[in-house]
Amino acid sequence: MKSLLQQNGYSFDKGLRIWSHPERESIAYSDGDEVELRLFDIINRADDLSIMSQELNAQITDWPSFYHLSRLRANLLRPVHDLLRGRILEIGAGCGAVTRFLGETGASVFALEGSVRRAKIAAARCQDMDNVTVIADSFDRFTAANDFDVITLIGVLEYARVFFPSDSGDPVDAMLRHARKLLRPSGILLVAIENQLGLKYFAGFKEDHLGVPMYGIEDLYRMDGVVTFGQNELRQRINSAGLEHQYWWFPFPDYKAPVCFLSEDGIKEKDNIDLSTLLSNSVRFDHQNTYKHLFSLEQAYKPAFRNGLTGDLANSFLVVASDQEQTRLDKPILGCHFSVQRRLQFAKQVIFLRKRDGGIEVKNELLYGKNAQTERSPLSVHLEYAPFFPGTHWQQQLTRIVNTPGWTITDVQNWAKTWFEALLEFSDLMEKRDELSPQFQILGNLFDAGPHNLIVDDQNDSHFFDQEWRLGFPIELGFLVFRSLLYSLMALTTIAQPTLSTEKNILNLLKSMVQSLGLLLMDADVVRYLSIESNIQELASGIKEQVSFKQLATRELVVRKPLPELINACDENGVLRERIYELEPAVSELTQVIEAMKPELINACNENRVLRERISELEPAVSELTQVIEAMKQSRSWRITAPLRMLMRTITTVYHAPFCFRK
Repeated sequence: MKSLLQQNGYSFDKGLRIWSHPERESIAYSDGDEVELRLFDIINRADDLSIMSQELNAQITDWPSFYHLSRLRANLLRPVHDLLRGRILEIGAGCGAVTRFLGETGASVFALEGSVRRAKIAAARCQDMDNVTVIADSFDRFTAANDFDVITLIGVLEYARVFFPSDSGDPVDAMLRHARKLLRPSGILLVAIENQLGLKYFAGFKEDHLGVPMYGIEDLYRMDGVVTFGQNELRQRINSAGLEHQYWWFPFPDYKAPVCFLSEDGIKEKDNIDLSTLLSNSVRFDHQNTYKHLFSLEQAYKPAFRNGLTGDLANSFLVVASDQEQTRLDKPILGCHFSVQRRLQFAKQVIFLRKRDGGIEVKNELLYGKNAQTERSPLSVHLEYAPFFPGTHWQQQLTRIVNTPGWTITDVQNWAKTWFEALLEFSDLMEKRDELSPQFQILGNLFDAGPHNLIVDDQNDSHFFDQEWRLGFPIELGFLVFRSLLYSLMALTTIAQPTLSTEKNILNLLKSMVQSLGLLLMDADVVRYLSIESNIQELASGIKEQVSFKQLATRELVVRKPLPELINACDENGVLRERIYELEPAVSELTQVIEAMKPELINACNENRVLRERISELEPAVSELTQVIEAMKQSRSWRITAPLRMLMRTITTVYHAPFCFRK
């Protein structure tokens, strides 16, 4: 490949670690000088550049650093990991987040990035990987090879109309055809892109690229700007490029930082298994969430799944496409969930598989195996076979309660009591209920028995699942109740308007729920519990973070605006939009007039410039003449002739006066 690059005019810059073409300029795409210089500095100072790097994870402070450094970026390709082999061409490598993961698969990776500075950052991220080659060039000009096993268009296709010139037809189709030409027969194209008709955009999320709500829903995309597509249109465009064999994955909350997926087979299982809980739980992980939803996304995913609309309304797509039947995995995966915001030894995946007998198998697996380097820790993970329990997911039940207008404190207290009763049964403490106090010591293996891991079936039987976390020391019952209910409340993105007397402050709501269980939660306990939780989270993730008592005491659940307010706001926006449409012809006409006047204005400006220069040339002579005149006025002869000048002015005035005054 390197010889092919040289034959095509590319040269290698040892300092930047990138291949580039001397006759081609960098494309004008950037996250800004400050962001990219900061990223380059962070990466150059890091010792661990791996996708699971604790160093880089600790440097995430805002959206740009999250997007370029987060280990969640790699989740996009984890479901199709087995397809990532041979020679891989990554189009639009950016700053190397996905490039790094591709390199860690062991494949030969060629990362193409149109921005020289971003290519330099990607090369720095992969500097210790001999199997990664970074090339600074735009995709439309790259033709150095045409036998790639895999080509990726991750967050790239939507920019085709901006950066991929085409002499005929839509640049989107031209980009897909160009990618097809560079694939070997039976090669695979991976396309990741937002869904124009994603459910979150109906809920009021801003369009990802332009930051305007409803922009994609209203199909306001232009032929010279970014664009996204719905499922059917994207499928047809990929078909037209000669890649008719396709398998679709649906990442949630979207492809940029997914935590879970449903497969093409998984969304068809609506009659046999309800996987909508995976989608609902993903909403809180959307890092572009504005919390100004028109409706509850968590609630809306359930009927969408039940009616077979999950694929059409998914927020993003991951498409595996080929000219031959090479797109399916050997495993019958219905869905998967990834937990990577942890220390390396705790990172895991949960896979939902269809068994031969028609049942569902839930497989828990460590992503990096049991042999990951680790220190002795009082916190451990135990992954066991877990049967699939049908029924009501108890965290989702809370979401349903608080998204019902007019909900009350009694409703959430009863919800908490059901969970607490299940906990006592699970821990064999029901007989000791009268003896229980917040300080009562319980086993550390109950640490993970929260509402998020509870299913209540149709017979009201309770089933705890996914009890992975174990603590090597006893914990207080009060602490377990506090953390379990706190995380359930914090997971709520928005709520409906409750009754007037219902508390929306999280701490006060939490205290009332704990009190309804026969326990007492004091402020001093809250401070102590927050400190304990912070220490445990550091053991799990490697990052020291702590919510302060003040932060918790001032945080409230986000209430969605009542529908009439939203309608009024939409009406006002509609009026403004109509007024803009009315003014557009006049603005267009005025623009044309200005364009027509430009030559005349330029000539006038040039003429004024010439006159100004002539005046500047004459100014010294005028100044000198003025001085001569002033000197003459001060002379003796000027004073002697003054009467004569006055007489001449009088005669002139009389002579030029109207006739009636000359009688």
